[in-house]
Amino acid sequence: MSVAMSTDYFNFVSAGYTGFPLRAAEQHSGAGGSRRALSEPSRVLRGRVAQPPGAASSAGESAGPANQGPLLLVTFLGGSRKVTSRRAAPGEVDLEAQSSLWVNGFLFGTLVLMLFGFSVTSAQAAPYPERPLRFLIPFPPGGGADNLARIVAVSAAESLGQQIIIDNRAGAGGNIAAETVAKAAPDGYTLLQANVSHAISASLYRKLGYDLVNDFVPVTQFGSIPFVLAAHPSVGVNSVRELVALAKAKPAQLAYASSGNGGPSHLAMEMFKSMAEVSIRHVPYKGAVPAATDLIAGQVQLSFFTVSAALPLVSGGRVKMLAIAGARRFTQLPDLLTVAESGYPGFEATTWFGVMLPKGSPAAAVQRLHGAFAQTLKVPEVRERLLAQGFDIVGSTPQEFDAFVRAEMQRWSKVVKESRATVD
Repeated sequence: MSVAMSTDYFNFVSAGYTGFPLRAAEQHSGAGGSRRALSEPSRVLRGRVAQPPGAASSAGESAGPANQGPLLLVTFLGGSRKVTSRRAAPGEVDLEAQSSLWVNGFLFGTLVLMLFGFSVTSAQAAPYPERPLRFLIPFPPGGGADNLARIVAVSAAESLGQQIIIDNRAGAGGNIAAETVAKAAPDGYTLLQANVSHAISASLYRKLGYDLVNDFVPVTQFGSIPFVLAAHPSVGVNSVRELVALAKAKPAQLAYASSGNGGPSHLAMEMFKSMAEVSIRHVPYKGAVPAATDLIAGQVQLSFFTVSAALPLVSGGRVKMLAIAGARRFTQLPDLLTVAESGYPGFEATTWFGVMLPKGSPAAAVQRLHGAFAQTLKVPEVRERLLAQGFDIVGSTPQEFDAFVRAEMQRWSKVVKESRATVD
């Protein structure tokens, strides 16, 4: 665009936005067609362009409506333009066509800016998620936690419209996975399967690479699986009361197996020992499978297992369940009392699972994920599979899950302190 054209365009824009039209008539002089722009502003007078006092027309005629310079009045009405002009006087150039060019140029520039702004806004407001998500599981493949993650991930992925990739990061009581997620970008695309071990680790480990409260944003609690107090048939007891009486009669002669020092099954029995005021020896194992193997063989007499792990053992008569460690009775075993009902109110030991994001993740991501997982937990097929594995389905809000985690950390902290539990 030439400098002259830029000046005309500026004058046009000024007229359109200020409401004061400029007299843009151009006069030609000589055969060469050189021109000069009359830039002196006209004055709007009753809808006509008034000439400055003393000005005469090029034809020597008296000033009047018929021989005024061209009037260009631009207004914007609901996104459209209104152009009013009259025929140019002799010696003047009719600018109607040229004004149309200016109008089109102005509207084109405005449209480009609008489209650019729209594209930027659209990019900023891109729907979440727009790429696959990564779900870190702090346990090896094939276990109950891994099973749960895969069941809910498949259904939630359908709701989200993106794949959820399961990433097993076992080790250090779940701390490897937790630390990885805590240090991940807070963009809503890296998820942690939080569980009871993380609540215990807060007081069990002197140094952790993460803070469960300050480094994460809770999304929802999937649910929990209650522990069950199991005994080898040779012990000869059928209830918690009978077990406590036997343990008091034979202090430190009974032994219990756990999946490892500081694990949920270890601390569950330590909490029971404290409340019942009995002495039972601890035999730690490296995992729940070897612990169950020795209980079945009678090498140890007692243990706390998740109800899903204990049910197959009970069906064969290899172990006997004495009580459920949950807050209420188990649906599939309605006649089995809870430990609390057996004389120790307030006793509760469950392993629970939920979802967390790195601190600072967008609120929209938290809400979207919560909605997807909450919807998943209502799907009949999903519920049926989880209930069959002993899950007590929850589906809490982020706020409820946050309060639950804080209460769990406080409760297990007390058990760790009183039992003087340490890690391997």
